[in-house]
Amino acid sequence: RRTRVLLTGDSMITRRVTRTLDPAVQSLIELVQSADIAFTNLEVLPNDFRGYPVEESGGTHLAARSWVLDDLLDFGFTLFACANNHSLDYGIEGLLATIEELEAREVSFAGIGRNLDLARAPAYLEHRGGIAALLACASTFAKGQQAGAQRPELPGRPGLNPLRVETTYEVTPQQLAALREVAEALGLEQQRLERIQLGFAFPPDDPEVFPFLEARFRAAERPAVRTVPHRRDLEAILTWTRDARRRADLVIVSVHAHEQGATKEDPAEFLFTFAHAAIDAGADVV
Repeated sequence: RRTRVLLTGDSMITRRVTRTLDPAVQSLIELVQSADIAFTNLEVLPNDFRGYPVEESGGTHLAARSWVLDDLLDFGFTLFACANNHSLDYGIEGLLATIEELEAREVSFAGIGRNLDLARAPAYLEHRGGIAALLACASTFAKGQQAGAQRPELPGRPGLNPLRVETTYEVTPQQLAALREVAEALGLEQQRLERIQLGFAFPPDDPEVFPFLEARFRAAERPAVRTVPHRRDLEAILTWTRDARRRADLVIVSVHAHEQGATKEDPAEFLFTFAHAAIDAGADVV
């Protein structure tokens, strides 16, 4: 038996959806409900506005009444990715309220959790054709919104499943020399070296990389922006993907990213690396 999978983009629902008078909505409901698995990215906090708006949001503070979940479930959605740049618009309290609403309805969701392991762990959905697994992560989020690991001496930090990105700006040797000259003239390079000497900072792993103003620069033949997934984040997500492959008939990996290549239509370089690695680890869909 073939499994029919329906995939949508972002559900940014903040009000009741017209369901009885609009034929187009009715046809959409029928389409969603005809699928064995219906996926959406929940890019809103159905937390009844619990928590407090954070200083840095994903453009606006996206919260809603918890009945948004009921509407989406009635629509026919069965699998929810929750890691995105709005996951912590209302801080940790707002995130925990959202998790409570999801759990109360026994929703299959992934990408957020009370600690890092729970945020990284796959969600499983039993459907007519077997078992599906979902892993969800985000590369676009504000500082400190990533979940923290649970340890014997302290609790984990609630948050999202992070796929951090390491960006290196390649410039010509002449441009790099100019940046070094500016850094030395402003005293910034001396301060950086002093922090390393005192143990408050570390030199870059690549000796050819020059850190300047919280960015990384390297000499090359022509200017370019190079991005790679953070190694530890990538390894952790792939470990969970391989585990899901052993347990599920279908594995879906979702990544929420605002980073781009040359244009908004071109994915950033790290997304190709991530997608290929996830498929090699067992993902059927990225």
